[in-house]
Formats: sequence, C-alpha cells, structure tokens
Amino acid sequence: MSQVLEFLDFVEKQPRQSVRQLLGKILLQSRRLTGAEAGTIYIVRRQGRERHLEAASAQNDRIKLKSHGYRFAVDSPTIAGFVARSGETLMLPDVYAIPPGRPYRFNPAAEFPGYRTRSMMCFPLQNYQEQVIGVVQLINRRDPAAAEPIPFDPEHGKLIGPIAQIVGSHVERADMMEKIRAKNVKLSQRNRLLADQRQQIVALQAETEDAFMLS
Repeated sequence: MSQVLEFLDFVEKQPRQSVRQLLGKILLQSRRLTGAEAGTIYIVRRQGRERHLEAASAQNDRIKLKSHGYRFAVDSPTIAGFVARSGETLMLPDVYAIPPGRPYRFNPAAEFPGYRTRSMMCFPLQNYQEQVIGVVQLINRRDPAAAEPIPFDPEHGKLIGPIAQIVGSHVERADMMEKIRAKNVKLSQRNRLLADQRQQIVALQAETEDAFMLS
C-alpha cells in the first residue's frame, strides 16, 4: 500500500506541465512499480464517431525508440484496443502464446527491430465516470536473477486498481486544461489579427480622406 500512496503522492505533486510530460513521468513510475523494462501510454482520441488510441509516451531501456505518435482504432483486435473497449486489465506471460479464440492478438510485425516482447501487463486509465480515457501497456518485467523477462505478478494488478482511476482523472483534467490553454492562445492570436486589421482600415481611411481633401 505504501507504493500506491507514493505513486499517488507523486502524481498529485506534479507542477503544471504538458500532458505529454505528465504521461512520461506516469509511465516511468508505472514501470518502476512493476519492474517493466518498457512501456507505452495511449490516449483515447475521438474523430467524429471513431475512437483511436494515440501513443503519447513510449519508453524502452533496451533500445532507442523513434517517434511515438502512431495511432490505431480502439475497435482493432490489438491488446490495447481490447483493454480500451472492455476496461479490463490483462496480464499475459507470453504474448506469442495467447490462446486461440481470444478477442485480441499480438502482431509480431509491430515489434521494433532487435527487440522481442514476452510478458505484458495492460490496464485502462479511467475517469470518475469510469470511462476509459487511456491505456498503459507495460512490457517485459525484469528480475536481476533471471536472464529472460518474467511474468507480471498478480499483486501488480491489485496495486494498479486504486491508482488507475485517480491517475486517469488527473490526466483527463490536465488534457482538458491544455486544450483550454490552446484555445485561449488561438483566441488571443485572432484578436491581435483583428486589431491589426482594424488599424490598417483606420489608416487607409485616413489616407483616403487626406487624398480627398487635397484634390
């Protein structure tokens, strides 16, 4: 329980920052809590009636990652897509050995060159209305005594439960505030443009009046 309180205390004490920065720190804390060597946080985005998962932060201790701005549909047969749809937490000891008939699958083509995923823990971030606003995907739990990645411990699922909703609501609030700030910036820019155009019109009217008086 002390680990949960430390995690929540960390989130609450974060200063105002971009959502991407906040998510990067949350992902790092999640990895430290579970021993994961890699992970990704996806945020649910809407485009019309469609919902997509957009990778907002990705980390890997083994390889250097490229841009993480990729996205895919929530209703895709991916592991993260299933978690976003169902709100369930998945703990997979080996993503290459998922039993047939499951409503999700792992795509080996999505692997980064020189890297192999084995164990995975994937859990939803929910707001206070229990709507999934994001998904945290943790990869390859490590133990110094083991040469290969080991499965995530069921106890991690118990730890994540009280964390996920509070963190999800915190992320949703930060995302909303960032959108509001972006709209305010755009509104200020539009007001400055209107003011400049108004000054140009006044100056043009004055020039026209001067030309008329001299004619």
